[in-house]
Amino acid sequence: MAELFFGEFRFDTRRLILEGPEGPVEVRARTLEVLTYLIAHRNRFVGREELMRELWPDVRVTEASVTQCISELRRALDDSARSPRYIETRVKFGYRFVATLYHKPTEHLELLPPPSELAEGTPPSSGFRHRPILLIAVMALLGVLTAVGIKLAPRNTVGAPTAVRVVSVATADSGTTAGQLAEAVRTDLLRDIDRDPNLSVAPREALVGPGLETEVTVRETAAGRLEVVAILRSWTDGRELWGWTWVVPAEEGSGGGMAGRITGRILTALRQNRRWAG
Repeated sequence: MAELFFGEFRFDTRRLILEGPEGPVEVRARTLEVLTYLIAHRNRFVGREELMRELWPDVRVTEASVTQCISELRRALDDSARSPRYIETRVKFGYRFVATLYHKPTEHLELLPPPSELAEGTPPSSGFRHRPILLIAVMALLGVLTAVGIKLAPRNTVGAPTAVRVVSVATADSGTTAGQLAEAVRTDLLRDIDRDPNLSVAPREALVGPGLETEVTVRETAAGRLEVVAILRSWTDGRELWGWTWVVPAEEGSGGGMAGRITGRILTALRQNRRWAG
């Protein structure tokens, strides 16, 4: 994770900075660590004991400290325990992050957004606002080069294919729509990677040497829609290279069309990020 968006907020998980509509929100680092953990495990409820054990194994904290962090989060997010938009509480189960999460697309990529009727609230990109002018300039330059007899060297794609490990996670049983979509994306992605001469499928359990890892998480939201989050990382250093979020009606995820759209977008990102594999 790195730069995430949900509701009216922007959250930098590396620097632990939360920003709202009016700018930075003052929240303790410990509280933002709780938010980070809840987001990372948003497919389920997380108990207070788990938060204490995983976040502060060497620090003596109590359940009251966790409760205080949750209360501080709700104040910062202007959330309500009775009508939660971000943090849901269930007695004896714990807490769950319930808002739809959006990743900011990496700026050096040419953005290929999902169909407009299926997208909800994806942050707009300004990196290609002047693309028509740029295209005209490039065409003019090509014309000049051709006129003076300069030949452009073909792109060299020769070399060892980039290893890619595919991780697909469904937040419910495989028989559900979320599980079926996650499996369909994984199957299509493995097939398409295997067909690409510049990519190769790495073992699911391990990846030795430089390579890329793509993770696809599918969950069903409280509104009965499917949230699909795709993340691409460098295997060597864990650096996040690209991320995208789709939100679709549950019935859209039961067919093969949505899986194909998601797979195609991920494959484009893999091809454009091969140079960052090592």
